[in-house]
Amino acid sequence: MFFEFFRRNVVVFPETIQLLENLKQSGYKIGVITDVPTGMPTELILQDINAFKDNIDFFLSSIDCGFRKPNKKGIELISEKFGIDLQNIAFIGDEEKDIQTAKNAGVMSFLINRDKRNKNYGEDIQIKSLIELLDFVK
Repeated sequence: MFFEFFRRNVVVFPETIQLLENLKQSGYKIGVITDVPTGMPTELILQDINAFKDNIDFFLSSIDCGFRKPNKKGIELISEKFGIDLQNIAFIGDEEKDIQTAKNAGVMSFLINRDKRNKNYGEDIQIKSLIELLDFVK
């Protein structure tokens, strides 16, 4: 019951599933890193992303990797898991700590800014919707 408080804000935006399916069909690997409260079981998070978890190749929580963002360890673990160089990774997030995580790992950063407020966290590219990522993939 304690962790229910933290789960109430989960929102799956309409374009999420379309984007993930598109990326998967194009051969991209998809990894997810998320910070969770200390002690929160990964199973609860996986329930929250049930609508699209089949499109994710590797899911990692801060509990699983032992570090919270902006530590770069999560990105490094994804790089190792997929056997790809860091320069071939793009990291998408909606918070300043997400952009700092990408910078700490030396990967491309995308800031998703849905609320149209003036934000600049030093990201490489700013987008308004996840579907815009398709403009940047081959």
